[in-house]
Amino acid sequence: MADELRKILETFGPMLSGSAARHLEKATGLNLQAARQRISRITPPLRSLAGIRFRSNQRFIYLESQFAKVNFLERLIEAFNEGSTSYANAIRAIENKGGRLSLSSWLSTCGSPVVKLKGHLLASTILEKLTSCHVVEQTEDQRLGSVINLCVGSVSSQRMWALSLAEDLILGMVSSWAKNLGLTSFGQQNIRRKEGDPPSFGGFAWDYTAPCFLRGIARYDAKTSRPIAGFFVGEICLGKKISQEDLAPFLSKLNVIRNRGGIRPFIPCYIASELEPGALSTLRGNNVIVGLLRNIFDKEVAKLVDTLIFTLERATAFAAANPEQIQKLLEGLTKLEGETLNVRGALFTLIVGHYFASQGADIEINKEILDSDTGRRGEIDVVAVENRARLTCVECKGMTAGHLVRKSEAEHWLKDRVPLMRRYFLSQDAHKDKKMIFEFWTSGQFESEAYELLKDAKERTRKYEIRFFDRAGINDLLQKAKLSNISAILNQHYSGSGLITSAKIPS
Repeated sequence: MADELRKILETFGPMLSGSAARHLEKATGLNLQAARQRISRITPPLRSLAGIRFRSNQRFIYLESQFAKVNFLERLIEAFNEGSTSYANAIRAIENKGGRLSLSSWLSTCGSPVVKLKGHLLASTILEKLTSCHVVEQTEDQRLGSVINLCVGSVSSQRMWALSLAEDLILGMVSSWAKNLGLTSFGQQNIRRKEGDPPSFGGFAWDYTAPCFLRGIARYDAKTSRPIAGFFVGEICLGKKISQEDLAPFLSKLNVIRNRGGIRPFIPCYIASELEPGALSTLRGNNVIVGLLRNIFDKEVAKLVDTLIFTLERATAFAAANPEQIQKLLEGLTKLEGETLNVRGALFTLIVGHYFASQGADIEINKEILDSDTGRRGEIDVVAVENRARLTCVECKGMTAGHLVRKSEAEHWLKDRVPLMRRYFLSQDAHKDKKMIFEFWTSGQFESEAYELLKDAKERTRKYEIRFFDRAGINDLLQKAKLSNISAILNQHYSGSGLITSAKIPS
């Protein structure tokens, strides 16, 4: 009988025990109950996945040789959709963000609680189980900290980065919008950040929370003669047209909170670029504020966000050939209310990349690297390969004039980042014999101690070359390269106020 079941799994792949029982019934003539009993007594090389429950007490069974293979992972995800809502929601949250997202973003969108609630799996438990069976992996990203990757399908770090910047930008604007409308109180806005835990309400993480004192939401406490605030909470998903199925984790979270006792009144909001008609009707039917960008802001903001995501996801191509797109995005940002420094920093990287591309170099933006000896991961803002003999790695700090690169930042780059990059390229046959140059570019200024540290490193280093440029130095390079259009972009959009004049940094 074990041979029959083994043949079934070899033919049809891993599956839930209910499906396996029906196949075994058909193949052997056993009744369904007897087939289920045989499956409950399987021994190696047949296995059942431990620690994950499926509907009707089913188990996920497979052959040892199939574990963690692509077919195993695909069939397991199908099994979650069939019989394990919490795990299906957790996977859906990753898929909604393109297959890779920050841990804080996943916690706020996975649909499972971050504190113990009776009858519900913790988000941390789900993540642990998904990691142990290799459906997802958790890694570190230089820009976003801890990130979660889906182990099947195409996973784009550039898309993750682009979505994260766009969502951070919009969450800041939603915060201002809610304050200006009087929905929330000033000074108590909680927005998801890459560091630390995301804001929480009702036992679940959210992308945004803020206390609300509107009548009907806030309650009056007779003992203290003061109102007790309700909450305005939000979740965001940009960069795709949201279907009704995509809303499953959000609606699951909402239903659990609404069915709990002792929860303060709250107003939920779902923020999206675009919604399918069914998704829109579902949100309205669940009394959710529909935060379509074109409605809560305007069509120009919605278009700007779409363009920003598209551009940053294809950063290398745009840096090489389309500085006009960078200019348009920066002009759009000047019209927005809220913090845009992170987006400006990202676009500065594209400006730096364009300079090297204009000089004939092959460039790559935000290149991910791995030191095979230590297992450390890193990321290089701009890599430029010139004439097959020279390799330049650039650290980019896009900041307005008056902002300083501190000594601690320069020291970290020299002692940590440069050695990591150098070890990586020395391990690559295609690059190990090239002359290596490591450069630090800032559109702001270096504080005096940072300048002296970098200057000393430049003079002492012999095995490779250290170079660094502030705003004045970058403008000199752009003028020599006859890139007056790029120089104009830099001066217009990174000027800020309180310009600090410094000595020209030698090249």
